[in-house]
Amino acid sequence: MDALKKVGGLFSRKQKALNLLNKSKQELLNKKILPSKLTAAIERLKKAGASEEQITKLTAKARAYEVFHGRNTVR
Repeated sequence: MDALKKVGGLFSRKQKALNLLNKSKQELLNKKILPSKLTAAIERLKKAGASEEQITKLTAKARAYEVFHGRNTVR
């Protein structure tokens, strides 16, 4: 049962990260999603085995968001 919970949790976290990926930059700004959340989403995608294209897209959005807000947290 624990293994199923772990897989389910990983899936839902990956899905949340993918949901961020599908939002436009303006939506991210309007919702005031912190860059740290975007960084965490990128890490979740990497752990969940997302494609390199998805990770690159979310990283680009996160960087654009940070430039707008004058922060620099995405590595």
